[in-house]
Amino acid sequence: MSFIDAYYTFSIALNNSERGIYESFRWKLPKHKSESEFDFLARVLVVLHGYKDGFEVSKGLFHPDEPVAFKRDILGEYQSWLGMGVPELSALKSLRDTSDTAIYFRGQEELRAFCHQLRGSKENWVKQFRFFLVDREACERLSEALDLRSKMEVTIVEESCFVTLNDFFQEIGVVPLNIWHEYQLSISNVAS
Repeated sequence: MSFIDAYYTFSIALNNSERGIYESFRWKLPKHKSESEFDFLARVLVVLHGYKDGFEVSKGLFHPDEPVAFKRDILGEYQSWLGMGVPELSALKSLRDTSDTAIYFRGQEELRAFCHQLRGSKENWVKQFRFFLVDREACERLSEALDLRSKMEVTIVEESCFVTLNDFFQEIGVVPLNIWHEYQLSISNVAS
């Protein structure tokens, strides 16, 4: 029994002038049967937003212990790590020595869940990590244009991804977060 719903092939043009990335490539990625089109597309966008040369893209739900994308050094240690959703704190703490770690939340619910996990933290041990909030509604609208063979153009400017997927255009916000500030706000909202 296969857990693959379908293989999706993307012809991608990626432009990120702030980081000097101008790449064109093709990806063939499996979508898990239990993965929604929104989650699948969000995974693709997270990889493109944090893209670095030499990244390996995980197989998603087929390998739940892997991040969405990563880069390892010659010894197999993570140099870069991109996660999506609410990470386990123990897994995140094990990445303290990783030079580049980013977590992407697919909506306010995941952000609140992560802040809830931080309860009891007295120091800002997460300050070395980067956190982002993806505009869920915009990404859901874009997922309606997803086909098994898709042409995708992505231009990243500041806090936005301008995406054309099979002639459907959508701006998707990818906002950097000060997670410690968000955590402090969540504490004050509970107290009031």
